[in-house]
Amino acid sequence: MERNPRPVDIPVERPIGESYTGRDSQLDVAVRELLKNIGPGNPLAPGAAPSGTN
Repeated sequence: MERNPRPVDIPVERPIGESYTGRDSQLDVAVRELLKNIGPGNPLAPGAAPSGTN
């Protein structure tokens, strides 16, 4: 991996000094994409009832 890095799936710009603000643009984009892939009908989607509560 060091000599042949994996190409990125989604390019994300990280502003200089971002780590000092407590933000993480790469994490924000990754979570947004995961939530988009999960979709609202999925039991893993945010706000879905935990399994076994029905």
